[in-house]
Amino acid sequence: NRPDNCIFEMDEAYLYSSFNEFNPDIMLVTNLFRDQLDRYGELNTIAGKIGAAIDKTCKVKPLKLVLNADDPMVANIAPEVTGDNIIRIYFGFEDISYSGNDSAGVVEHASLHGENYSPQESINCKCGKPFQYSKTFYGHLGYYECDCGVKRPVPQISATAHVGVSSSKIVIKRQSEEDFEINVNLPGVYNCYNALAAITMALTSGISIDNIKKGIENYNTAFGRAESVKIKGKDVLIQLIKNPIGATEVIKTIKNDDKGRLFILINDNYADGRDVSWLWDTNFELLAEYNKTAIISGIRASDMAVRLKYAGIDAKNIIIEENIERAFLSAIDSVEEDEKLYILPTYTALLELDRIKERLIR
Repeated sequence: NRPDNCIFEMDEAYLYSSFNEFNPDIMLVTNLFRDQLDRYGELNTIAGKIGAAIDKTCKVKPLKLVLNADDPMVANIAPEVTGDNIIRIYFGFEDISYSGNDSAGVVEHASLHGENYSPQESINCKCGKPFQYSKTFYGHLGYYECDCGVKRPVPQISATAHVGVSSSKIVIKRQSEEDFEINVNLPGVYNCYNALAAITMALTSGISIDNIKKGIENYNTAFGRAESVKIKGKDVLIQLIKNPIGATEVIKTIKNDDKGRLFILINDNYADGRDVSWLWDTNFELLAEYNKTAIISGIRASDMAVRLKYAGIDAKNIIIEENIERAFLSAIDSVEEDEKLYILPTYTALLELDRIKERLIR
């Protein structure tokens, strides 16, 4: 019973060496944001490693390369790799709108007129000049061009998205094909991008639209990635945070929920990245109006507490409990009947949290 296909999610630092063992038929690159700089280095370094892996594959076999057109670093990755052995397929959004809840409310087209709350990388064109943007969706993703003529490529597969608090709706548009709609039962514009990337990969692989819809709409989250659970009868949403743009996008999904409570866990073990200066690049100011208790835990709980104080949260509402299990129990007990607990852990804190969570559920 040999499988027809294998899918690998690859750590960018090990991508090149993994291609000593196999070479892919299709490769997807989603986006590049600064993440654990003490482990991985700057974005140009990572882009160079990915480009070298692409070049290695194209020297031995054809490769379909699926790229995010809205990310200038991804869209222009491995420019030196040309010829018959590489086919570039682009995906991207035409527009993204937001509403305050999943059924009604004011609709804001953040890509055109709304404020971009995410930290923005300074991305330069290969000519050395910074890209100019006519639209930004989040971070440095959007519509860009340079005076030298380099600009966002036209995607073969594009989409519009309407992002609600806990789910989103995407309309997929293909050249010379009929549009189709998919519901994404996950919060945040970043999950819309993940869904569009997966849809593009599936269409490129010849998977039917019906099966794509079933796969996306019936998807269950992995632990800690927008994981929704009930613990002691309380609603809990767990969302991993580990870099400025990712953490800011998570905060954007919860900032307007006046029924939410916060539990943040920050570790600095090797797998988290030793450097926690990314907390100061994350837009925690979005939580300035939060007026309930925020329970903070983990090895770097004190650093996180100081960051929230400078973000505008009243120090009297910030509770530090470095022991994760005691903090977790306290956070659960603080949640009222009609409230939800939002848990934002770093990676190793998430692993410890998951063990405690499973024991509590049992």
